[in-house]
Amino acid sequence: MLFILLVYYCYIFLFNFCFCFGTEYVTNNTASMEYTVPSTLTLGKHTLVVIYEGSDNYNTSTKEATLTLSKTATTTTLRTWTVIDEKIILNVQTRAYNKTINTGNITAYIDNKQVATSQVTNNTGNITLPDNITTDTTYNLRIVYSGSNLLNSSSYESTHFIFNRKNTTVRVYPTLEAMEQ
Repeated sequence: MLFILLVYYCYIFLFNFCFCFGTEYVTNNTASMEYTVPSTLTLGKHTLVVIYEGSDNYNTSTKEATLTLSKTATTTTLRTWTVIDEKIILNVQTRAYNKTINTGNITAYIDNKQVATSQVTNNTGNITLPDNITTDTTYNLRIVYSGSNLLNSSSYESTHFIFNRKNTTVRVYPTLEAMEQ
């Protein structure tokens, strides 16, 4: 894909296949412009061509630059887990720099076997594990985020994961009261 940035005397025009998206004045030998890359732009290398067409005092000049668009890295972590009605529920977080993730799936693998999948919404997903996955047993746990058109996949892995039951404490406070007869 070829982008062309034209500077006419004191104006800058950026063309994407002859599509102008803005104008800017040249001041103190400098012109700058913000451009939001459209989500429809394909990943890969693209050429940006900057052309200054000159003036009565300055010659025309041209410069090319390569823009590389690539997928954004993600991280996937197990935030917490709980047991509700004898089922283990994983709360998984998937993050990408400066983005809210609302696409893709997270999939849980126990001992290298796929056991459950959930969609990611607002960077999180909850996975309910099947009944045969129990507490106080050691598992190889892997959680994989599938990625999307713009986001890389990522995973969380623990080779000796135990869904430990949480300890509880019972306290007894003896109180003596006189009984009436």
